[in-house]
Order: sequence, then structure tokens, then C-alpha cells
Amino acid sequence: MELPIHYMTALKASIEASKAIMEVYKTDFLAVHKEDGSPVTKADIESSNIIVKHLEPTGIPIIGEETEAAPYEERVKWKENWCVDPLDGTRMFLKKNDEFSVNIAHIVQSRSVFGIIASPTKEEILFGGEKFGSFISSFNSINTPSDWKAMNPRAQVKNPLTVT
Repeated sequence: MELPIHYMTALKASIEASKAIMEVYKTDFLAVHKEDGSPVTKADIESSNIIVKHLEPTGIPIIGEETEAAPYEERVKWKENWCVDPLDGTRMFLKKNDEFSVNIAHIVQSRSVFGIIASPTKEEILFGGEKFGSFISSFNSINTPSDWKAMNPRAQVKNPLTVT
């Protein structure tokens, strides 16, 4: 399995961002609150900066939780974009419970076509899209597609479905 170069770039960005997040996680850090009341930490900002640095050269516009949004008049004309949450679960990060991730999606015509969920604490990454399938890999194996574990969809939904 060979992914397009811009997807490999996004995978590497999520791993580098995850490592920066873990460096902050090991310290006594503080959060500040954004205008909407949600917390933000040094890890959110560093992760965002790393991801933007990697993705900007792809030429695909970026919408991120910690980046300034382009004006709507410009965004509405985009045929594609990256959607980035550089540290999803900042509240969990603050609790130091290991339940947070780095999320990146490639959106084309308002539809997600490729997605990444990286776990900084587990050092593993889930990724995929309709054209490629879904995979899980350790950070160390991201450059070795033969080591990626394919994730197959369930053939049948379990019944009865329980929602809690």
C-alpha cells in the first residue's frame, strides 16, 4: 500500500506533533482559556505550529482549532482543505488521563476523504480513507507499509444496538 505524498506528510506531522505534546505532558504546565471558555495549553499551540509547518507546503488550505480562520468569502471557494485539531481532548490532557489525540482530516467538496487519529501516549496512529482502507500503525512503523495492520469493517452490525 502506497499513500499519496501529502498523506504521508500529514502522518509524519501528526507523529512529530504527538512527540511535542508528550514533552509538554511530562512537565507542570498551565492552561489559559480562549474567548469561548475552552482551555488551551502550550501543547495545543506547539502541535498546531508543527502540523501547519508540515501541511502548508501541500498547497491545501488549513482550518485548525488553533489557527486563524480565513474569511468565509475565501473558504467558501475552497474545493478542499485540511481540518486539524492539534490536541483533541485538551481537558483530558489537563487531567493527565492519556485520553487525547492529534486529528487531521483531508476534506474534498465538504466530505472527509482521508483521516488521521494519532495517540501520543500509545504511540500509535489510525488512518485511512475510502480509496485506501483503514490501518493502524506504531509511530516507529509509519514508513514501513508492510507493518501496517489493516482494519476491516464489521461484516454485520451487532444487534441489538445499545446506546448509552
